[in-house]
Amino acid sequence: MRMVFRFIVIFVFLVFWSEVFGFVLSYKLSTNNIYRLKVYTKQDIYIDGVFFRTVEAMSKITLQPYEYRKVGDSEYVVVKYLFYYMNKKEKDLEYKLAKVDEVDVLVSAQGDMRVLQDSYLPPRRGIPSFIRSSVARGSQWQAVGEDVFTEKDEIVRVRNVVNYYVDDIVMKDGKNIVVFNANYSFFFNNPNARYIKDIKLSSTTKYNWDVIEGIFTEYREIFDITKNYQQGYAYSSTRRQGTSIGIMEVIPINVAKQYKLAREIEKISSEVSVSPPENNEIKVSISDILFDRGSFSIKPSYRQMLESLASVLKQYSEIDIVVEGHTDDTGTREFNLNLSENRARAVANVLIQGGVKQDKVSYRGYGPDKPIVPNDSEENRARNRRVEIKLIWGK
Repeated sequence: MRMVFRFIVIFVFLVFWSEVFGFVLSYKLSTNNIYRLKVYTKQDIYIDGVFFRTVEAMSKITLQPYEYRKVGDSEYVVVKYLFYYMNKKEKDLEYKLAKVDEVDVLVSAQGDMRVLQDSYLPPRRGIPSFIRSSVARGSQWQAVGEDVFTEKDEIVRVRNVVNYYVDDIVMKDGKNIVVFNANYSFFFNNPNARYIKDIKLSSTTKYNWDVIEGIFTEYREIFDITKNYQQGYAYSSTRRQGTSIGIMEVIPINVAKQYKLAREIEKISSEVSVSPPENNEIKVSISDILFDRGSFSIKPSYRQMLESLASVLKQYSEIDIVVEGHTDDTGTREFNLNLSENRARAVANVLIQGGVKQDKVSYRGYGPDKPIVPNDSEENRARNRRVEIKLIWGK
């Protein structure tokens, strides 16, 4: 009874404090954590004013702070920004990995962002950003952000002014959450560009910001983006209308638990090779035993091995899984790319059916493009025919 009374007193005090004094919003990225953001996007695409298709995609973004740095009078944290983009057909279980890229960025407590390489990433910069004073329900402020657009090898950067409004301050799962909106729109004329002549954008995003962790827990965006192209391009205009939902997880770096996972996988089969954890990644390699030559149907005798692997992996919520298929150089490159992709997809499907969450598994086929040894003997070609499963802590 006394504990319940104490909780009520603390809760009432925090509500009173937030209503009267508010909170100072800021980023508090720690080098002891990995920040994993999963973004689910569904959008309708129009080409030259005619509906083309609906696309459902997922992006996985890892923010890994690794160093603190002072630039002038400002303090920044250096963050490795790792970006995975994947899509799937509506009826598929598995997400196909379409793009992987990374860049290092500087992030200040107020949200100022500086990119250390010439990159299209992150596609949205300095959003959200904050003022240094405290905010309460009804607080408003403005800050400058930037959107980055690409078309083939052309990169277009557009500065914009974002309007912020605090909608509510709540307690959720024992956390102080500030709910605020970030709204902006612009028309950008780009007459001298090679491809994109102009861009029209509107975006409305609602963030839930964890005051203690110093990062949002989730956001929901409604967007509408129209691009018009220079004369002679493949089409005159594209329009993308849709929604994005972003879910953020804060994952402590736990090397001991990574080694425990590696040891558990090693016990499954002597035909599975497991690398020790390195840079928060474990690589599981399975040699050319799962499939008959030229086939992507998993041999029944090895399906149980993959099911055992799934039963281990599903116990580790911290990891995401990328299944990669590889072949030797026998036959055409196109045949081997298709074969390796179908094999990777088949393995990913078994892991999902074995209980691993669907949004944690993606696949990609590399064909003969990433040999581990030269394809100069039958023994070496057999080594290059393999499936690799990357277990990434916090991706």
